[in-house]
Amino acid sequence: VDLVILNFQAGNDPWTMSLTGDLLAMGPDGRSVYVDTRPTGASTPLPYIPAATAMVIPVHVDASGVIVLWAGRLGSLAAYLALAWAAVRSAARFRWTLVVGALLPLNLSLGSSVSPDGLTIASLLVVLSMWTRVEEDESV
Repeated sequence: VDLVILNFQAGNDPWTMSLTGDLLAMGPDGRSVYVDTRPTGASTPLPYIPAATAMVIPVHVDASGVIVLWAGRLGSLAAYLALAWAAVRSAARFRWTLVVGALLPLNLSLGSSVSPDGLTIASLLVVLSMWTRVEEDESV
């Protein structure tokens, strides 16, 4: 049962402390549900590895789904920030431009989502960093 939709349909406020408590108390019910994954066919499983790795411990301790999701988001954010840091450190020029690009709120939000978008952006920062090294005739 989707508590958020039921709460909305009942005419309640979109967010309440009791709803948060209910969401934290929810756990998987063991049902098998078919999920159409065709839209994700454009991405390999590789960008999901940081999130999936961070979700292992909460899943094994039977944490609620929200906690598992938050752990996955933190894992994705850690990977995004690590790649962004490596890009800034290895850039020959335009370091502050890379810092500003990496710390844009939209990019941080995508970097902390359980999707391939954050690692795609971080990979582009690394590519730009390598480009600055090539332009400066430094080793890559």
